[in-house]
Amino acid sequence: MNCKMLTNWSVCFVISNCLFWLAFYVLFTWVEMFGECLSPILVPKQKNALN
Repeated sequence: MNCKMLTNWSVCFVISNCLFWLAFYVLFTWVEMFGECLSPILVPKQKNALN
């Protein structure tokens, strides 16, 4: 295994790792934002269902 191949593998691993965490972060923030948008709609329905 030569140095160039090892460097390419390392770069590929770092990029894929960064992309994974970026996607995870975007998904998490999107779900949180979407949840905030839906909570005013869902919460009154839940209260009405309980009463």
